[in-house]
Amino acid sequence: MKEEPDLARVLKDLRLIAGITQQQMADEIGVTRTMLSLWENSKAVPTTKHYFRWLAAAKNAIDAIEDLGAWT
Repeated sequence: MKEEPDLARVLKDLRLIAGITQQQMADEIGVTRTMLSLWENSKAVPTTKHYFRWLAAAKNAIDAIEDLGAWT
């Protein structure tokens, strides 16, 4: 049976795929880089509000990359 990735790994992977730094993501969603690092290392869990902000920020970054034609 395949093991499901944990939330911390998914959040970090989304940020890396989007090509943005921890500081850029933290600024985008309104938290400190330290807090973001805690989330990515399973030391804390983001609130629902911050989780959805994270998803939106990652999507926006990926959309910007696509608009540049980098993935076509």
